[in-house]
Amino acid sequence: MGILDTVGWFLSPHLWRQDEPDGHSPIKYDPQFGFKEPREERKIPMTKEEMDSCNLEPTARDFCAHIQIQWRTCIKANMPFWYKCKGLKKELNHCYWEEKIHDMKEFEREKRLNARERRLAAGAS
Repeated sequence: MGILDTVGWFLSPHLWRQDEPDGHSPIKYDPQFGFKEPREERKIPMTKEEMDSCNLEPTARDFCAHIQIQWRTCIKANMPFWYKCKGLKKELNHCYWEEKIHDMKEFEREKRLNARERRLAAGAS
């Protein structure tokens, strides 16, 4: 409990996080790399024109946009009895949960591939 703890706390992110991908940069590796079977490409179920016509804000334009629109339509149709739409709200939350899980898996995959690349570079030199 002193200066060493402070230094350890300061240095640990730099040592442990060297393989973590930057969240703002595009994916560096081929999405099919490391898989025997080809992976399905994720597609947003709505086109940009459909989202524009529904006046979706940019933060809602994702893989769950179609459920978001159904939920908002249900709320408008059933106002003030919006509790009738709780099934759609639950479905929307589940969709966001699945999207978050997918993002975490892709992050971990990129992190492991970065570590692999670093190990191979260290072994080659």
